[in-house]
Amino acid sequence: MTEEKLKSILEEKSVKIFCDSHWLITNNVYIRSGATKDVLVFKNRGFVIKCDKRKSYSERSYCHLEAENYSKAVNMGIEKILLPTTIFCTANDGTIFYKQPIYKGDAHFDKEEVNTRAQYLEEAEKREYRINKLVNLFCDSYAIGRNQEWMARAIQYYGYKFMRKVAKWTFLNDINDLHPGNVGYIGNYRPIILDYSGYYGF
Repeated sequence: MTEEKLKSILEEKSVKIFCDSHWLITNNVYIRSGATKDVLVFKNRGFVIKCDKRKSYSERSYCHLEAENYSKAVNMGIEKILLPTTIFCTANDGTIFYKQPIYKGDAHFDKEEVNTRAQYLEEAEKREYRINKLVNLFCDSYAIGRNQEWMARAIQYYGYKFMRKVAKWTFLNDINDLHPGNVGYIGNYRPIILDYSGYYGF
């Protein structure tokens, strides 16, 4: 199925696609849901499709906030730590679908990356003070503080100065929900942020 074909289906079906079990099974698509977004995950494709939870859950467009925050990150020169979120299409009922590249979860590290990770975990203990100092600069130090390994690798990969800019970006845009489920890694154990809309309730 081409991206253009997918767009036409989403434009017609909108959020009803999440209830169309025949289409989901036929096209090897499964659903992931968080507190604010629903996600269509396609097998063997390099992206996912996101949309906001149904309006009965929230009147706030968290996907739109995420796309806006990505643009602001570009302006600050820190977008390389983010998985980009961009508009994919708009359904006939006005629902906007967003596209984001997939990321590599912990279970999918190859052997070399596992070894790199193990070595860095030992180094991370030596950097604990520096990590905690940086954590306190983030909008929600409690949420990001639960990601000690991720933060340690981010400092190593991007540099301390760069991560200070990321911390400033979270404050300026009230990105307060960078718990372990909203960060991850892609190839070569590169740390990324995959959900950066923040959370403000329903």
